[in-house]
Amino acid sequence: MHLTFLATNDFHGALESKTYPWSNGRPVGGAGALAAAIESAREVNPGGTVLLDGGDVMQGTPISNLVRGASVIELFNLLGYDAAAIGNHEFDWGIDTLQARVAQARFPFLSANIVERASERAPSWSPATRLLERKGVRIGVIGLTTRSTPATTLPDNVRQLVFTDLAQAVNRAVPQLQAAGAELIVVLAHAGAVYDADAERYRGEIADAMPAMDAAVDLVVSGHTHTLQNAELNGIVLVQARSSGTALAIVDLWVDPESGEVVCSTVDVPT
Repeated sequence: MHLTFLATNDFHGALESKTYPWSNGRPVGGAGALAAAIESAREVNPGGTVLLDGGDVMQGTPISNLVRGASVIELFNLLGYDAAAIGNHEFDWGIDTLQARVAQARFPFLSANIVERASERAPSWSPATRLLERKGVRIGVIGLTTRSTPATTLPDNVRQLVFTDLAQAVNRAVPQLQAAGAELIVVLAHAGAVYDADAERYRGEIADAMPAMDAAVDLVVSGHTHTLQNAELNGIVLVQARSSGTALAIVDLWVDPESGEVVCSTVDVPT
């Protein structure tokens, strides 16, 4: 059974293409390029493709900021996203605006590690997980939000929330998804990592959390550090696709229907 996961992260309202120091003067990214890359990738595996985002979707450009992210949610609805993580910058305009964007979206914003300080319960506007199905395979998706959020958005906007341990949140969610029939587990983590070439290892919040995650996790889509990642840590595939729609992570999984074994290959395709 062949399934394809397409992943973006840190779009930051980048509806228009622009040049970057690494793009050799060529405009890259933006809504048009991203849409074309997604459509092209979907054509390879029709009916077996899942589109996910690692958070920080809206804040960052005038064309998005003037309408507090509504234009980006409209784009993501049109592109058919299946789920997104809640990033720290989703809180930049306050929880009321975030709730309005969540209501506008035709896909869920997920976070399993956000709880209300007063009730110690998950907010009603942020489910922890989503269960998808493609080609008869059930896929459990778990969202995570960086624990640095109170220091990387306006603290007053999140004072009523607590951001709990990433791995523990995943490990609570996995058995619930498996009980609902999930055969694959994907984590959408707005929590980043960078590659330390001197130490020849990944460092950072999500890299530190992955060794403690349930072994049932098959894929981590990360964000927050705006890097290009395509690695395997502790037997779990880790991807990240730069930022601003300038790359698309493509992960192909082949699931043996008899043994349940998962074989994976990944590629990062610039848009």
